[in-house]
Amino acid sequence: MAQHDDLAIMRWQFEQSGADHVCAIGISGTTYCWGVGSATGRVSPNPATTPMAVQTPVPLTLVVAGNQYTCGLGIDKRAYCWGVDIQGRLGDSVPDRAYTQGQATAGPVAGGHNFTALFAGPLADNTCALAVDGTSWCWGDYVENDAATTTFDCYPSSRCSAVPVQVSSTVRFTTMTTGLRSVCALDSTGQAFCWGNGYNALGSTFRSIPAKLETGLRFSSIEAGRSHQCGVSLSNAIFCWGANEAGQIGDYSAVPTPNSPYGMSIAVSPTLIAAP
Repeated sequence: MAQHDDLAIMRWQFEQSGADHVCAIGISGTTYCWGVGSATGRVSPNPATTPMAVQTPVPLTLVVAGNQYTCGLGIDKRAYCWGVDIQGRLGDSVPDRAYTQGQATAGPVAGGHNFTALFAGPLADNTCALAVDGTSWCWGDYVENDAATTTFDCYPSSRCSAVPVQVSSTVRFTTMTTGLRSVCALDSTGQAFCWGNGYNALGSTFRSIPAKLETGLRFSSIEAGRSHQCGVSLSNAIFCWGANEAGQIGDYSAVPTPNSPYGMSIAVSPTLIAAP
């Protein structure tokens, strides 16, 4: 069958893991997913234990896998998403589908935007994107702009949008990373910016728009976990910040101070991880 053309030789050009599923693009240009739910492009509630082909309007050049949903960038520079559609995760202008009514085939993200890159973390409920004109956009939960709408399935401390909302910043970002209701990004100099819930983003208070990480550090890459972030500095050192209740800051301390207003122990600024 066509869905197994790439599997026989196991050659892939792109792969991304979500919370409970994985998607990848084969050398033929076909997108495959496996794991749990409609994020794999299937209506069946049973998990897909082998890669299954996903119906996409055009071939995809990359995929990002979030929490029970997937988005991909088409060769036409448009974004397409499928999977569980709550909190506006699919960006298709449908604000609230029933939790069990996932979108099994890839549908276009609203707005007709042309993108160069997409970003979504495995535990994130939001996707962000860089547009060809240098602007940044996000949809789902969390979206920082007042243009976002709070839907019935949106967390009380968040804002959700079922369509892409432009990030309120004049900074042109080169990469972005999404955590649980927070986003961080880098500009061309490696300066980090974060926004969203305080215990995720800057280790302080809620930030409604991108806030510069005032540390003097510059990063070559940055990645968000569920409620913390880590970045590789230009000197190849790793710094982490955010929640640390499980020791994810990596500095031997599982309970740093002060405590977040959300009741979670946090590292309030980037902390150099300890030597192994």
